[in-house]
Amino acid sequence: DVCRGLPVTDDDFVRKKIVYPRCRSFTRAPSDLDASLIDRSMFKPDADLRLDFVYGYDGLECAARNVFVTADPNKVVYCAAAVAVVHDAARDEQAHFRGHTRDITCLTLCDAEVTVGGVTYPPKTLCATGQKVPSADAASYVDDEEEGDDKEGDAADAADAPPRPFVSVWDVRTLREVARVRLSMDARAVAGVAFSPDGATLVTVGCDNNHTVQVWDWRVARVGEPRPSLKKSSKNVHPNDSFGDSGGRSKTRAQEQPSLRGLLHENTGFKERPGGVFGVEFDPFA
Repeated sequence: DVCRGLPVTDDDFVRKKIVYPRCRSFTRAPSDLDASLIDRSMFKPDADLRLDFVYGYDGLECAARNVFVTADPNKVVYCAAAVAVVHDAARDEQAHFRGHTRDITCLTLCDAEVTVGGVTYPPKTLCATGQKVPSADAASYVDDEEEGDDKEGDAADAADAPPRPFVSVWDVRTLREVARVRLSMDARAVAGVAFSPDGATLVTVGCDNNHTVQVWDWRVARVGEPRPSLKKSSKNVHPNDSFGDSGGRSKTRAQEQPSLRGLLHENTGFKERPGGVFGVEFDPFA
């Protein structure tokens, strides 16, 4: 006999071949199974798994610079899947930042001393890591090891908001998130991230069709959240913000004032290698 779907009785579970949904093969219960213990499998076990050590690192999805030495010369930070690893080479121990819901695609360290919310962070203690668009079932993810009064509120806000790729700025010493910069939904992922030399602003490159470059004041409250849109205005594109065509003519476009909190500047990157224009450096902080 075959029981298709979830067994409804203990006898079905023990005596019949079972075909679970999306499974092409049959399964059978162990021959020495105690049927009186079947109901126990319906509940979450008391035991749990805790991440202890990560072997290897992600050099495929995160193809840019992805290993950095922190303020402590014995510790390096890198990523593997959705985990940012702070590895202590002297003690062969690790600490893990688990504030991401999808694979980390880029990371960087802040080389400057920065003050946020009255707290001063020394150089090379703040790390910024970007990720892909979260899946729908991971939109409300909150790390179980995180503490704080805003934990439940943050989870509720994340569940109500559409999934968007984001950059998390966090402290490599405490593994606590300092800020979260959310990009637009069409960015799909964060291709690159970097701090300005003074650490006051953050530049991101999206994986949208235009590889949009955005400069953020990442220390403002609710950075990346939508705010009331302003009127559009036609402006000349600054030479440092764009690349002229082969005839040297400057381009104009209708620019909409930034509609996200903390967004200072925005411009499109390259869809492909520009024809006839080489050796031009784009400095987003200029």
